[in-house]
Amino acid sequence: MRYFKGKKHISYELVLNKDDPFTYEIKDSVVYLNVKENRDCKEIWEFLFTNFDKLYRKSYDAEYRRFDGKEVVHYLGKTYIAKAKKSDKNEMLIDKYTLTVYCRNNTAAGQRAVFRKYLKKAVEQVLVKIYYELEDAFKEIKLPDFVVKGLDRGSWAYNDLGANTVYLSYQLGRYDEKYIKAIVYHEVCHCFIIEHNADFYKLLDSKLEGGSTLEKEVDKIIYNDKF
Repeated sequence: MRYFKGKKHISYELVLNKDDPFTYEIKDSVVYLNVKENRDCKEIWEFLFTNFDKLYRKSYDAEYRRFDGKEVVHYLGKTYIAKAKKSDKNEMLIDKYTLTVYCRNNTAAGQRAVFRKYLKKAVEQVLVKIYYELEDAFKEIKLPDFVVKGLDRGSWAYNDLGANTVYLSYQLGRYDEKYIKAIVYHEVCHCFIIEHNADFYKLLDSKLEGGSTLEKEVDKIIYNDKF
């Protein structure tokens, strides 16, 4: 279940309980909705949109929790306990199961800003690592430019064919390198075929072994990601 408010994207897992009354409660990123079995989908959505502002505020509060050792974060496919400390410089260190951000501005927003910086850097480092491999796989074309930036939460990457530029969300830094690589290959394949059809996925698999399988895996992971 996904909502948009301006450029902000919010994801929820929706759990339907077949009981009255027709109400909901939110725990973390899960909406528990009490609904009679004979109610149709349209009525459910009307109810949820009616209560949109309440849902939005709860999600907004959850997204800006502090790195206080009680939350976890995902970085390059691994899960860490998130901690933060005040420091004269902004940096991030990983020690086994703990990821610590050091911030001049040690607020929830400041902690997230430092973490976003390192997510972006992680995606850029993967691009550097696979660039020559990409050149070899796509000899027929001049590779597009790659830009890592903040995109809407519903968009993880897209190929601007007119500008010959592939845009990648820094949020991809949460996931394993093999999934970032699969998404990069996917976007470059759009230089040949725009639509997501059988020919497109055949091309993807010819350029990256198991590419379409990796893409299905990462789609499932991203869809279920409640971070």
